[in-house]
Amino acid sequence: MPITRVDPRQWHPRATGIAELDRVLGGGLVAGSVTLVGGEPGVGKSTLLLQAAASLASDGARCLYVTGEESAAQVQGRAARIGALVENLWLSTETDVRAVAALLDEVDPDLLIVDSIQTAHDPELSSPPGTVTQVRGCAQVLI
Repeated sequence: MPITRVDPRQWHPRATGIAELDRVLGGGLVAGSVTLVGGEPGVGKSTLLLQAAASLASDGARCLYVTGEESAAQVQGRAARIGALVENLWLSTETDVRAVAALLDEVDPDLLIVDSIQTAHDPELSSPPGTVTQVRGCAQVLI
């Protein structure tokens, strides 16, 4: 199809409620898109994503936060400290990507956060978590 016939209304960002994050994302998160947040350890990626999920959940979005980096108690503790304890924010510590895919069917979230994709693994792949093969394979399953 000619580029001039693409309907621009198909691309509509949803604001996260965090002004600077929304600015960097071009207005917010776009349904069906995948966004990779990178940075040095300890700079606040997990906290930022938890805040964004809580903000969207407070606005009625169903959000699923999957962590392989921390325990549920650690994430819940951080959520309590930053005021991110909201009903529509679901939490899982699952690292098996096939189990996460099943959670997607069960929870049917508007937003999925995987923290971090490097801890996810697909038992159908023979390489260890964190390898390029696993990261690529897990991302593909989730997409």
